[in-house]
Amino acid sequence: RYHDAINADSPLSSASQFEVHATPYYMDARGPNDARLIYTWRVDGVKVLPPSQAPADLNLRFDTRENISTRIAVTIDHADHLLQSGEGEFEVLFEGSARNSLFGL
Repeated sequence: RYHDAINADSPLSSASQFEVHATPYYMDARGPNDARLIYTWRVDGVKVLPPSQAPADLNLRFDTRENISTRIAVTIDHADHLLQSGEGEFEVLFEGSARNSLFGL
């Protein structure tokens, strides 16, 4: 859903993998992976590291038979402009039973 911003009131479902992209609107940057942008990603409150070549992207994969509700948060700070920062948080529901059983039954 690249065309639609995700917010705290938008729970999503994903079979086993989820990719999220943070777009820093209104920041002095040449693109989302500009070296002056500092990304801090958290999954259920635990800091995780995105790929160094693409810190604006986070890929999550869960292998479980249980349903997992996961909170994802990102903070973006500009290294040169202290007043340029942004944050967002949302929830993803990974449905375990459908992907780990025969034909989703």
